[in-house]
Amino acid sequence: MKARNRSRLTGLSAFISLYISLFVIAVLLAFVRQPFGDMFDWLALDFQAQDSADAGFFLWTPHNGHHLVWTRLLTAIDVRLFHGQSWPFVVVASACLLASFLLLMSAIKIGIAANPFAKSLALVIPLALLVSINSIDVAIHVNCQYAFVIFFAIAAICTCERDPLTYRDQIAVILLLVGALFGSSIGLALVPVILISVWRRQGGRQRLFAFSATVLIIALFMTLSGGVMAISSTSDGKLLYADMARRMLYFLNFCGLPWSASSPRHLPFSGMVSLMSQAVGPLVGALMVGLSLNALRQRTVQSGDSAKLERVAHSLILFVLTVAAMAAIGRANVLEELAIPVRYALLVAPLHIGLLICFALRTNMFNAGHRINNKYLLVLGALLIVQQLAGIAIIFKYSRNLDSSLAAFAAGDRSPDVMKFVYPDLGRANFLNAIEMEIKKRGLYQ
Repeated sequence: MKARNRSRLTGLSAFISLYISLFVIAVLLAFVRQPFGDMFDWLALDFQAQDSADAGFFLWTPHNGHHLVWTRLLTAIDVRLFHGQSWPFVVVASACLLASFLLLMSAIKIGIAANPFAKSLALVIPLALLVSINSIDVAIHVNCQYAFVIFFAIAAICTCERDPLTYRDQIAVILLLVGALFGSSIGLALVPVILISVWRRQGGRQRLFAFSATVLIIALFMTLSGGVMAISSTSDGKLLYADMARRMLYFLNFCGLPWSASSPRHLPFSGMVSLMSQAVGPLVGALMVGLSLNALRQRTVQSGDSAKLERVAHSLILFVLTVAAMAAIGRANVLEELAIPVRYALLVAPLHIGLLICFALRTNMFNAGHRINNKYLLVLGALLIVQQLAGIAIIFKYSRNLDSSLAAFAAGDRSPDVMKFVYPDLGRANFLNAIEMEIKKRGLYQ
């Protein structure tokens, strides 16, 4: 039996190493140094802040209703210290995912009591953060805010589920919430998660503290920022039910990531778009929502470390469902097509982790890990590696298209096919020309 377990542990270690290596390859493929998209807007603000010596203006000015304090800070560091190499984004975003992985790994190890192989098997669950397609939220500067929010959210959830929840823990949770709000308005999704978590487990003073502190933060955020996330609405005479149906479909597609269609530019074969967007995405999303609601209504473990782990899983699920609902309310009518940006896939990873934890606890998989057939493990491992390779194929196609578009843009090409990658707002050609000249003048991204 010991020899069998050693063999399994060796195989599991090899699988984890290969899985992570493929994620690293995806990051290297997806890395973009040159500015594009929102980065042009952030650079324009940074140049204005430099000229006026007003750093606060640069850090706090909202972007599409989001405060991107951490992203803006990294932009300033990259411009001033590295002259626009973009590597600071990769380093910090990678650190955020690694920290998130370690936090979840620690919570799982503490929350289970099983044989060594089962403990090792349980550590595979946080690998959902490192799906290859999520590399674009690490390697591409304009997407890194999602990695920042994920870290603060997971850290807040893990801290909030400590038992007992001390005042020091409560202060830490509030600070982590602030950190998430400074990452993006997505951080607002943490509010109901924190309130529900504390309310169901703690006494009056702690409930009052959590409620008051959280409400105060939200009030300050909304009052001082002037940039609460905008909510799109239909203004073309659509019936209410049609609008609601559209938002529900967006919600399901969001929950169906990374299997929902994003855009033809992200897929190796554009013919896949129609099928995925119309069928696979909503079906997978509906399945995820159904499994999530079932998981949230059940309490498998009543006490002990396993109960804490289950509460962590519930909070992760609730956080993602709240994020998806916010996106459906705020983004469903922004684009004509209900194509969910693939960059949002990282935001859905905590839901997958939460569901896997709940499944493992309810099936007693951790304690029965040594009895799992090797054939099943091999099939599961092979499927996960295939998923990594498929993500790399998507990343390769996208990065190749983006690189060629950026090269064409630098050569003066402003055609729609190029600009859809570089800066879709064709009405701001003068702005682009001015910021491009300023970038060259300051010797950045050379």
